[in-house]
Amino acid sequence: MKINFCAATTTRLMGVVGVYLNYDIEEINYAEVFVMDYDMGEVTKHDILKSPGYDRIKALLEESFGGLGGELIQLNFYLEFLKIFYAEYRRTGSPTYKDVKKKSPLLKLVDGRKGRGKPALSLLFPSHELSAYEVIHYFMMRLFADDEVASLLAIDDYPPFLMDFTVIKNTLTKRFRNDGSDVYDFSCLVFGDSYFLLGGKIELKDNLVDTFNLDEITPLTPLQVAQTLRQKEIISVYTIENPTFEEAFTFENRRLAPHLYENGRLYISYRYDNNHVDSDVFTLSDDIEASLFITDGRQVILSTRTEENSLYWNEKLVNRYGDSLLRIGEWIFDEEVLLDFINTGLLNFLEWMD
Repeated sequence: MKINFCAATTTRLMGVVGVYLNYDIEEINYAEVFVMDYDMGEVTKHDILKSPGYDRIKALLEESFGGLGGELIQLNFYLEFLKIFYAEYRRTGSPTYKDVKKKSPLLKLVDGRKGRGKPALSLLFPSHELSAYEVIHYFMMRLFADDEVASLLAIDDYPPFLMDFTVIKNTLTKRFRNDGSDVYDFSCLVFGDSYFLLGGKIELKDNLVDTFNLDEITPLTPLQVAQTLRQKEIISVYTIENPTFEEAFTFENRRLAPHLYENGRLYISYRYDNNHVDSDVFTLSDDIEASLFITDGRQVILSTRTEENSLYWNEKLVNRYGDSLLRIGEWIFDEEVLLDFINTGLLNFLEWMD
């Protein structure tokens, strides 16, 4: 067995990681990808190509990792991957890991004991030195998800949190102190069985979490959450002139998996990086660059939150699919409306606005 290449996405701190391996067994070349979701505790994607060419590998990586964000970071040796895989295999006992272990030509050959040992800091796969904002946001995301990686961002180990939460929005305010210490107040909107607002204090030392104090937990109603998360949404609407548009669009954008609704299909494009985490305010929805809803009424509805992303995606649609689409117009809303339209079951966005 010869390992030619092993790399991982930089998304481990977001709760998911994709790993790509290229190796030879008995003079046969294999390309293998794994996508592991740490919150679900499952391998959500696993593909193997036997004797693939460059184009097939490129398409596989785009389809598998294109929606994860971040660049691929080369691992020093494939044992790092084994640590990742077997740590989750032992932690979750998920049938998806057992199934992958049976199918993978590589895992059939290697000894699972090589994947033992305490997970190294390299499991974080950072592509740069983390800022204070990133350390805190990532720490809280992984702590509330009951993920061992939280302790790698802290000076001391942290026990599992009492409740399993997803961080929806986290706002940090730095305290100004004479001793120069890095102390931040946080106001964190989370979702578990329902919504809560968490408040407290967090202190860093040498860019690691030194103290974490949760002072208050306040339940929130859906209306309060909607007001807290209210964001501008830019909507562009197109009419489909060529019935082959969606087939061409989905083939060329295989990384955009469809979400099926009774009145159409929603395609979500995620950011190629996680730079939005490096801010005093982290919002989970900022992971999304653009959403495209293709209705059964032959409309394309493009949704973005920034003028920059709106310009990029409108130019992409016009330049690449201009012969198939007719642009009707653009509207700016003070709050997000696309999902409201989708949930009505209607086919025409203009009629819905009327």
